[in-house]
Amino acid sequence: MASAYLVMFAIPLVARGEKPSLNVRLAAASGFTMTLLYVVLSAIPIIKVQTPWEFTAKVIGFVIALQSAGTAIYWTATRRSRSAAV
Repeated sequence: MASAYLVMFAIPLVARGEKPSLNVRLAAASGFTMTLLYVVLSAIPIIKVQTPWEFTAKVIGFVIALQSAGTAIYWTATRRSRSAAV
């Protein structure tokens, strides 16, 4: 999903350590802004729907559910790999 791109574009802007050049930071800020705009606009219906807030809530709920499932899969795989390494 787009949240991975938000994180990717945020890294040069907020990460500690070596500071990237101004060009890289400007490109990262532009990419972050455009991706955030995409995320916001993808939750707003562009066609006529009965209840726009219900549509938006369903889209946001679906995205949160997918992100939660991905996090659970990652944590499970990480625990299994740690226990297999021991």
